Amino acid sequence: MRPATPEGLKPKDLIGLPWRLAFALQDAGWWLRSEIIWNKPNAHPESVRDRPTKAHESLFLLSKRQDYYYDIDAVRGPNGRRLRTTWDIPTEPRKPDYGASKGHPAVMPATLAERCVSITSKTGDVVLDPFAGSGTTLIAAQRLDELSPTAILFVSRMVDSLSSPPLAHTNSKNTWLPPEWIEYFGLALSVHHGTTLEPLAQKGFETVFRNACESVRWAVEGPASETQRFLDLEIQRPGFPWQKLSLKSTAARNLSRTSIHISKLTEAAWVQDMRAARDRRERTLALFHDYMSAVDSIMMLRAFREGHDIPTKYQLVEIPSTICLIRISRSPVI
Repeated sequence: MRPATPEGLKPKDLIGLPWRLAFALQDAGWWLRSEIIWNKPNAHPESVRDRPTKAHESLFLLSKRQDYYYDIDAVRGPNGRRLRTTWDIPTEPRKPDYGASKGHPAVMPATLAERCVSITSKTGDVVLDPFAGSGTTLIAAQRLDELSPTAILFVSRMVDSLSSPPLAHTNSKNTWLPPEWIEYFGLALSVHHGTTLEPLAQKGFETVFRNACESVRWAVEGPASETQRFLDLEIQRPGFPWQKLSLKSTAARNLSRTSIHISKLTEAAWVQDMRAARDRRERTLALFHDYMSAVDSIMMLRAFREGHDIPTKYQLVEIPSTICLIRISRSPVI
């Protein structure tokens, strides 16, 4: 049942509760030092149809005295600049280790709590959360209290990286990768580039891809042995058969944004060593048939960058192995 409209307001009026609280605390003697906008890049749409969907919340920095503790270096923004008042931090799904029921409707991200605790308290300070909710603030304080200053600096950089995840653009409406998977993969890229300029390489790509699948609770299996050719990962989504995937990554210079070059199978050393063209063709066709029986799709991660800078764009492309069959049916010249 919808509650009655508070006295002094019209139906559908915004109450402005955050600022009413801030003004009330000012009247009670607190110093109001800053308003911070928590921007939610992955905010869920609202049911209202006559105003924009709200995708932010207000945080206030208040103090009971004019002089107070504030660590300007605890958290830095991009390129080491001073922290701004707009924080882009995605919402997080319920984590089992947060200590509360899984049904909590508005759990606060641990990264948001850790940032607030880091800039306003020292190791050993007492952190009070009178409205504990799911206990996120308490957990963040405990985690930070157990870290060394070097570890806290590292965490702050990771938090900063996570606060600016890459924007995802899905070109195909028929993709089988759900938004949660895509979000996890983007966050993993953010963490990776919080420590290095280098593109996510093959082993890292395999690990992140597997972790993203596990994050959405898909069944995941690796190849039966390290010597098993072609196959890197098998996954099963609920209600679907197992998918056999070959995972590839490239950060080659001058990558085309509209075409993909796959040369692995035809560059095998034993193919190049075949003297007769007929033998090379027969062995290569047999290799393609083996590949199609072992793999359903190639998942290729392509990193685009200029010089030695951080990649400006990643492209994840699915290439069905049936493309090899189409090519074989046209009798390729090898």
